[in-house]
Parts: sequence; structure tokens; C-alpha cells
Amino acid sequence: MLKNKAEGKIQSNWRYLLNTRKYFVLFLAVLGLSLATALFAVWPQWQGSYQNYQKIQVSKKRLATLRQKTAQLDEAKASEIISKITQIDLLLPSQKPLQQLLSALQIMQERHKVVLSDVSLAPGEIGQASGGTQSKNLGYEQIDLKLKATGSLAQVNSFLQAVENFSPLTTINKIELNEKRKTTADQTLISFEADLSLSTFYFQKNIVSKVDSKLPVDSSNKYQEVLAKLDSFFYPNYQEPQFTLGGKEDLFQVPAQ
Repeated sequence: MLKNKAEGKIQSNWRYLLNTRKYFVLFLAVLGLSLATALFAVWPQWQGSYQNYQKIQVSKKRLATLRQKTAQLDEAKASEIISKITQIDLLLPSQKPLQQLLSALQIMQERHKVVLSDVSLAPGEIGQASGGTQSKNLGYEQIDLKLKATGSLAQVNSFLQAVENFSPLTTINKIELNEKRKTTADQTLISFEADLSLSTFYFQKNIVSKVDSKLPVDSSNKYQEVLAKLDSFFYPNYQEPQFTLGGKEDLFQVPAQ
């Protein structure tokens, strides 16, 4: 019975509030509905504006990074390594330098008066740009070559020094020097035969760099010493052979009908 009285009293209070404050209650209802409508209408626009703001901030950072990289590239144009880029490309080419190597050896043979014989290569597939012996994780490959150089001791010695100082970059792995004597009626001719094992290197690794990474410009003494040594190498005047197909000459001498 007390419970029923309490419930009745609460209902009476609500009726009294609605009768006396109905305009205030109506105002609160309209205000809440207006806020809800405004929230649903403005929220997508605010969310889109915030996303656009984040994109603008990211674009500003990228633009600042690109401007910084552009400034670094402008500074690099005046660096010493750019001035020696042609020598670097000849010394350590990006393709298999088989023809360049043979051309350089021919030039050195004529210059130092030695006779080359028993030339053998292990370059992999000759027609491919790569395929030599690959060094793990170092990014370069090499062509292995064996040959014999014959001449006087001074001629052979000068030839060996020249081999390790021309482009493409070549090193001597093994030398076997044998004395050869040829006796005639008048005199005994002495010559020396050097059995050589050579390796020629070329760069085959793809270079990947991020926009925000610094340029690999090193101004240390060791770096400067490497650049200074580039001038001490001999760079043969090698030209790609030109092949002409066709022409008026009948190579097979086919008789005319």
C-alpha cells in the first residue's frame, strides 16, 4: 500500500512538472534534437576536414624533404665524384666488359711488346649482360681469364704492371714465371713466359635509395685517396663495334640468272 502511494506521488510530481514547466521541457527537447541534427550534419564534414589536414601535413613534410634533397643534389653537382663519373663508369662498368677487356689487353700487348697466347675465359653466358662469378652480398661480378704473356723480363714486368692499372678494373690472381731458352748457331735467346690468372670486375647490383636518405658523399681522407687514384689508371679508347648488314656486295657470289 505504501508502494502504491509512492508511485502515485511520483506520477503526480511528473504531471505537475509537465503542466508548470512544459515550455521548458519542450525547449530542452528541441535543443537536444537540434544538437543531434547539427552533430550528424557537421561530423562527416569535420572528419573529412581533419583527414585533409593530415594529408596536407604529410605533403608539407614530403615537400620539405624533396627541397632538401634538391639542395643536396645541387651541391653534389660541384663535388669531385661527379667530375670523375666517366672514369668511374669505365673502371667499374654496369655491364659485362668482355670486349673492353680484350681490347685493353690488345693495346697493352702492342705497347709493351709481349706476345699473348692461350687466352681462355670463364665469363658464363657470353651473350648476357651478367653471368660471371658473383660475389655474395657485394654487388659485383667478375670475369675470370687465363692467358700467357711472353717476352723479355722487362717487357713482361711492364705488362703486368699495366694490367692492374687499366680499365676495366682487373687484378692478377696468380703468376707463374718460366724461363724459356732457344739456342741458335750464333746465340742463345732467353725469354720469359708468364702464366697469368686474371679477374675483371663489373658492378651488377641495383642501387636503391630513399628520398629521405642522405647522399653517400664522403669527404674522408680515404675517400679522397680513392678518387685521386682514378687519374693513375689508363683508359683505352674503346669504341663499340659497328655491324652493317646488307649492301651491294654479293658475299656468297651467287651467279646472276
